[in-house]
Amino acid sequence: MISLPLVIVFFVITAALWLWAVINIIGTNFGEPMMKLICIIGVLVFPILGPIVYFLVRKHLIKEPRKFDPDFNR
Repeated sequence: MISLPLVIVFFVITAALWLWAVINIIGTNFGEPMMKLICIIGVLVFPILGPIVYFLVRKHLIKEPRKFDPDFNR
């Protein structure tokens, strides 16, 4: 039988990964506008496998990566 602490740890890890994926999808600029909706639906329908697949294929879906270009000389 599976112990309760193991189930709780699995649930917390799954919830954190799911939340991280949803926040990342909302903040990402995709090449096509419909791709954001498809990713959100995929992550919501498949809460364990969805975020994992999203993070594996995310590089191919985004329009251009965010650039770190701070302007400290104001």
